[in-house]
Amino acid sequence: MLALLATTIWAGNFVAARAASASIDPIALTFLRWSLATALLLPFVANRLLAARRALAVSWKGIVVASFFGITAFNTSVYIAGNHIGATHMSLVNAAAPILILLLSVILLGERVSWMGILGMLLAAGGILLSARDGGSADLTVDMGRGLGWMTLAASCFAIYTVMFRRLLGRLPFMVLIGSSFLMGTLLLLPLFAWRVAVVGMPEWSGQNLFLIGYAGIAASLVAFVCWNRAVALIGAAQAGYVYYLVPFLSAALSVVFLGELPGPWTLVAAPLVILGIVLAVRDARRA
Repeated sequence: MLALLATTIWAGNFVAARAASASIDPIALTFLRWSLATALLLPFVANRLLAARRALAVSWKGIVVASFFGITAFNTSVYIAGNHIGATHMSLVNAAAPILILLLSVILLGERVSWMGILGMLLAAGGILLSARDGGSADLTVDMGRGLGWMTLAASCFAIYTVMFRRLLGRLPFMVLIGSSFLMGTLLLLPLFAWRVAVVGMPEWSGQNLFLIGYAGIAASLVAFVCWNRAVALIGAAQAGYVYYLVPFLSAALSVVFLGELPGPWTLVAAPLVILGIVLAVRDARRA
């Protein structure tokens, strides 16, 4: 249940990204989200960060790079994509992040991949390309090419972050790494946020905008994180990982309910292909 709750919250974050596209600048939303999440997390990790300051000083370059890709670039790209494509397409591309993680693990960490893994990668990539055939939407806010491009960039950034996170975990405790990543990612966003405020001004503090910022900063960043890691501890990473594959389907359902966005016919065909490809590739990697 905890893994399903976390997955549902993350699916809702793609819906929130789409809903926020008309009222909050993507960079502003990213900065406000992670400022809120960092402010809530810091009281619980500040002592650990101070105690680990020497280890942090040794690994600071890796932390900066990981934070840039995992917090700054990934989330900004997701919210920019929300200006161009629906939540279902966003979650579908993001679901393929394990494929990119596998590729980077082969390139950077020397891990091996079999023909079954390669078949999984091709199925997932083909499914994503197939879903792009739904780009002829009457919705003028949809720009399939640009949106899929931003989401592919987001998934790539998350893959780089994940591989770097694995490396850094050998040098730093888990919560120290999480706390330092939150803090550094927020600091990296600060000059971008200041630039956007100078160009477009501060977002309107409407009830909807405050809800979206709160949802992203509290539910999607902290509550889902706690639930997910507790689920991994209780049922294992493999079982929790299978629940995560529900994100595109949950995003599609939530999009219909809250945004009135119906998935196109090609997307309905593509989603099972993407999920099957991911399952084949990730299961093969675990067996290896």
